[in-house]
Amino acid sequence: MEASCCESPVQSLPFHSRTSVIQNHRTKSSSPFFSVSIDEIDEATTNIQYNLSFLPRSNPLRAFLLETLASGLLKRYALSDDERDLEASILQYTHAILLPFPLLQNILSAFFFLTQVLFRRALRSKLPTDVACCLKYFYYMRNPPFKHLGITKNNVLIFLVKTLTLQIELEPGNAMQHLEDMAELCLE
Repeated sequence: MEASCCESPVQSLPFHSRTSVIQNHRTKSSSPFFSVSIDEIDEATTNIQYNLSFLPRSNPLRAFLLETLASGLLKRYALSDDERDLEASILQYTHAILLPFPLLQNILSAFFFLTQVLFRRALRSKLPTDVACCLKYFYYMRNPPFKHLGITKNNVLIFLVKTLTLQIELEPGNAMQHLEDMAELCLE
């Protein structure tokens, strides 16, 4: 079901889905997943997936819905400790980032959240490659100004220090270098 060029992105959704999508998109709500029940998260996830099935890849709401879905899957992971939810969250954030339209704000915030989810996976997996990936992404994010997106330099620095701490645990032979890196970050 393709939306015509004259329809709003929401008009292409089934009628019963339009209201919640419009409300969440207009209020820039990060997620409808404030509930603590896995069943409620599953219901919201199903609704989002249903809405996504009606949207073309070029629809501007798609990135928002994918990011919301990823957020919900991350919340579900926090409640269930099911690694499949963590991996699905990573996949949905990646999809939101790789969409073929220029919504820079969505891409940057999704990239920040993706990096946080990758950090959670690194904590769980204890794989040096996961930690190295997180470090690279967090170092990248500390340089450009992301403050207007709600991504403060302090938040990025906190995650960098946490990631370096994890790297020290996994690679104690390079501990001095990582401690020096942490000291430099604290001076920023």
